[in-house]
Amino acid sequence: GVRELKKIPIAYRHDGFSMYFKEFLIDRNYLENNYINCFKNTNAKTLVWGLGPGSVFCYETKIGQIFGEGLTGKQLALLRTGDRWVNKNVMNLIKQGGPLKIAVNRAHELGLEIFGRLEMNHEYGPPSDDNWMWVGFVGDLNKNHPEFRIDKTVHLDFKHKNVRDFKIAILKEAVEIGVDGISMDFAVYPPFFEKPD
Repeated sequence: GVRELKKIPIAYRHDGFSMYFKEFLIDRNYLENNYINCFKNTNAKTLVWGLGPGSVFCYETKIGQIFGEGLTGKQLALLRTGDRWVNKNVMNLIKQGGPLKIAVNRAHELGLEIFGRLEMNHEYGPPSDDNWMWVGFVGDLNKNHPEFRIDKTVHLDFKHKNVRDFKIAILKEAVEIGVDGISMDFAVYPPFFEKPD
């Protein structure tokens, strides 16, 4: 027999970084129109909103570091032009209420759920001042505490309470801003423990 197709809800994942990688100034209207409004009256019922590229963030965090903030001019010059625009765009959206809060409010106005997605161990080695990915994409928790890393890697070891507490604090902050749920992305990137047992 013929099986009837039925509509199923879809969760759409925004990575929380490339959406800001535009070489022009993004404002609230651009964010809403291009990343939220387009899901009105679709099967996408949940937006999975990336909080940033790992251990630095692209939302109005008070706990973590905003991508690009605190870098010297020399360090910023190591990054790609688009990376520097990510910082400008996130900071501009923070002035307009914060990219996560804007997304939460607009998603809810459209009857959508929004989950905050955290890449649980997205760190970029090698740890070197001339490695632009290390300079730009890795936060102070990792940079200042090599003892929290899995030996011979830049991955954080979740055996350390400080590491777990930091990740939990970021997720709590996203919930306080108003997300409906959280997505803990353990696909990016294992390992998470030096000794998994």
